[in-house]
Amino acid sequence: TEQATLVTPDAPVLAQTTEPQSGVEQPSPRLATNDPDDVDPASIDWAAIRERHSRYGFDTMLARLDLMGWADDRTEYSDKEIEAFNALHVVRLNPVVQQECKLIENKFFPNEFNESCKPVRMYPDHPYSELEIKELEELAWNDAEAAVFASQKAERVDDRVAFAFRAAALSGKSGPLMTVAAKEFVSLSEVKEGREVPLVRNIVSRIVLERIAQKLGDPRANPTKAQQHIGQLTNTEAQREEILRVVEDATRAALETMAEIQQGITGSTQMQELLDG
Repeated sequence: TEQATLVTPDAPVLAQTTEPQSGVEQPSPRLATNDPDDVDPASIDWAAIRERHSRYGFDTMLARLDLMGWADDRTEYSDKEIEAFNALHVVRLNPVVQQECKLIENKFFPNEFNESCKPVRMYPDHPYSELEIKELEELAWNDAEAAVFASQKAERVDDRVAFAFRAAALSGKSGPLMTVAAKEFVSLSEVKEGREVPLVRNIVSRIVLERIAQKLGDPRANPTKAQQHIGQLTNTEAQREEILRVVEDATRAALETMAEIQQGITGSTQMQELLDG
């Protein structure tokens, strides 16, 4: 079978953010600042939200398309859904609440007008949304919010995943892991020469990301769904056990790195307790 490989948090870009550049003043660790009325994320029907807002194969809420400036005038969430989402994520959701439209004269056809619309969001844009990736990399040393934006803006998938792990480690929140899983590993198979072929790396990565998110208490995580695809990858029980071993080893390696980051920067032992449990 195809060799299973996984992006784990020890990707090169993570190593670059483990030490700040000398002489650069680093901010204090920043965690999510939510104001939910203790809404239990498990009380939300996340499957129904996916059904309402799936677009081009993406769960638009979970994939955090709001951070990339993608407007969706169909996106409507209840206050409770937004609060529950924010409880799981580092950077709060900033949905489009209305469209601001005006008529603009067509420069090629005088006296003809076209409607131009601009999305109006619930909150002002996050200050990090305008930063370049190099600035975000530096801030991501101890800033979970910067790590989230770096995970959105980094060019390489490996780096986007590494920053998602870092954001989750710094914040203790599962949202960054679920977001990168939903965006980068949405496809678990592809069609080649008229037949469906499983994507080993995507399957293994998706399982590991959702396993850790599940350990962090995310009700949206469902690693079993991706794990069902392992049967398509193997011809023997020995091969199946080998892939499961890769998943187990990658999960533990990710948790160990996250625990080291979290305890070293924030002093929290949350991730270490998940390892020891």
